[in-house]
Amino acid sequence: MGTLSGFVDGLLIVSAVVNAGIGVVVLSRNKRSRLNQYFFSFSAGVAAWSVTNIIFQIVPLQAKYPVALISYTSAILLGIGFFLLSREINGRSHTLFDRVLLVAGTVVAVSALIPGLLATGVSASASIEARTPLLAIYGIVLLALILGSLKLLLHNLRHTVGAEHARVRLILMGFSAAACIGLLCNLVLPLLGTYTLVAVGPSGSLVLVAATAYAIIRHRLFDVRAFVARTIAYIASIVVLAGMYGVVVFGVVTRLLHLRLPMFVEVTIVIATAIVALNFSALKQFFDRISDKIFYRDAYDVQELLDRLNRLFVDSTDLGRLLGQSAKALEEALKPEFCAFSVSGQSDVLQRITGSGQEKLHLDLGNIDAANSTMLSMHRKLIVTDELENHPGLQTTLESNDIAILGVLTSSATGNNKEVLGYLILGYRRSGNSYNDSDLRILEIIVNELVIAVQNALRLEEIRHFNETLQGKVDDATHQLRHVNERLKQLDETKDEFITMASHQLRTPLTSVKGYLSMVLEGDAGKLNANQKKLLEQSFLSSQRMVYLISDLLNLSRLNTGKFVIEPSAVDLSEVVQVEVDQLAETAKARDLNLIYHKPDSFPKLMLDETKTHQVVMNFIDNAIYYTPSGGTVTVTLRETPTAVECTVKDNGIGVPKAVQHKLFTKFYRAQNAQQARPDGTGLGLFMAKKVVAAQGGLIIFESEEGKGSTFGFRFNKASKPVSAGAGGTGNSQHAHAKKAPVHA
Repeated sequence: MGTLSGFVDGLLIVSAVVNAGIGVVVLSRNKRSRLNQYFFSFSAGVAAWSVTNIIFQIVPLQAKYPVALISYTSAILLGIGFFLLSREINGRSHTLFDRVLLVAGTVVAVSALIPGLLATGVSASASIEARTPLLAIYGIVLLALILGSLKLLLHNLRHTVGAEHARVRLILMGFSAAACIGLLCNLVLPLLGTYTLVAVGPSGSLVLVAATAYAIIRHRLFDVRAFVARTIAYIASIVVLAGMYGVVVFGVVTRLLHLRLPMFVEVTIVIATAIVALNFSALKQFFDRISDKIFYRDAYDVQELLDRLNRLFVDSTDLGRLLGQSAKALEEALKPEFCAFSVSGQSDVLQRITGSGQEKLHLDLGNIDAANSTMLSMHRKLIVTDELENHPGLQTTLESNDIAILGVLTSSATGNNKEVLGYLILGYRRSGNSYNDSDLRILEIIVNELVIAVQNALRLEEIRHFNETLQGKVDDATHQLRHVNERLKQLDETKDEFITMASHQLRTPLTSVKGYLSMVLEGDAGKLNANQKKLLEQSFLSSQRMVYLISDLLNLSRLNTGKFVIEPSAVDLSEVVQVEVDQLAETAKARDLNLIYHKPDSFPKLMLDETKTHQVVMNFIDNAIYYTPSGGTVTVTLRETPTAVECTVKDNGIGVPKAVQHKLFTKFYRAQNAQQARPDGTGLGLFMAKKVVAAQGGLIIFESEEGKGSTFGFRFNKASKPVSAGAGGTGNSQHAHAKKAPVHA
């Protein structure tokens, strides 16, 4: 009987350890997965049930009753856990039956812990005394949880294929076997009054554990195949070692010493052995930490330090953050009394001291800077204070500040052009130990990489400083430009006001002069001889040009002030052109030019501003006359097409250079050859002509070739301009339509 009891206890121990181990492994793989959470709750319930059964066997009689109540609770909890696991495997949501069953199971689990509700005590034969009616309810709920789980697994088995079908089948087989063993040994037989096999029930869970483990390894349940395989091998090794240890110890004790230990002592020794074996690694790490603190107080992970600094050197572009974080990393690894940086190179970063323990540092950088040539001649990046016997001045300076190591950050220039960017300053170690050769090699590597990082950060600071300075200058220049622009606007407004006032003041007396000259030429003041008439005609033409110039200036002023208005009326364009041709005929004759006007027999009236159109036609003819040499020809053509009307003035004069043709219609612009031919021009005629034509919905016509002449004119769409047609309809439509290049206003 003792052998059977020991075997059963061993099975319970194995059941508890294996269930707990697999449950922890599964949960650690994915803590957010409900499937993993439910499996962990089930395995924890099985482990707790097994442990309580072990404890029930070894504790004194008076302590068995509370252990039995905990065992009842553990059993119902593992039933709830497996029901939830089965529901999650089935992939369905909670039904009303599920909710009722889970609530009932929770109530029964809590009630089982209350003394007197399930049973009143434990008899001397370790059987439950005075069972209550609630015990039957407990059995019904537990049975319902088991049957509900089986139903869910069977439903899932019918609706799955492949690996998932194989996993469910294995779990179903294992659970069925474990449920049968558990129900028989821990529910049916105790209800019949037999408690002999109650300790066997929990060990039946090993069948389910074995099936689950096989599903994990063979069919990748929970995706922990490799880890669980190693864990099972590790646990099996521990169990075998613990078993061998128990056999050896108990064999020696019983056979050599003829001493029989009580069962609970044997079980306790086996459990303690297993616990120690399982926690051997943790114990070793614990004692390693203690020994490291005693014998390796200054030890640190070199690769971790280098990786941390490399990430910092790559990611950080701010010099302050770079130095501060580097100092912190070195302090944590090397454990100096202080770690600081001093970086020079700009007026605003002449001395940057950063790092903890810097209040102990009262360093006069002047003394160290004076020794720069000495340090550079030593060709060493690290200056160790204890090794400066040949440089007593520098050694005294470092010792007075408790500096153990001075890292010299030199530029990457070659030859004798190197300069010192700054210093890495390390105090003595807090442990009192010296820096060893390995520490110095690591520091030299760090200093070399730090130089590049500091140079990059300094360059970025210079760029930022330059950008800030440049932005300030741009802002100042912009402010000044705005001020000047406002002043120019004021001057421009003053100029416009002056032009408007002057034009109005000049137009009135000029009109009188022009009127009187006209009267004299018409003979109102008496008969004129040929010479007098010629002189007066020149005066009249000059006054006429002055009138047009003043009109241009007034129109320009109106454009600038937004008062330029087109006043359309029904206009006979053929008569407008005729009037201008007649007025300029004498001028053309005086310059020995042929002025030809192809007037149509009839022409439709158009809605135009008559005064401004007169000015446009006059500008085109006047320019053609003045820019055409003697003996040339100026041809004015007015024609009507089916869709438009157009007026052109063609000459064979000096033309416009191709390079400047795009500037021709801009304000105050005159080509170089035009300035030589007519020095008194203003550059307003063509500008105003384009404005007037565009304001009336027309297009400018222009084409020219230097030395061969030019064509200027305008075109209006008949659809938007006609009022009425004269006799003959389209009139002179037989004329060919000359090819022109329109310039849009």
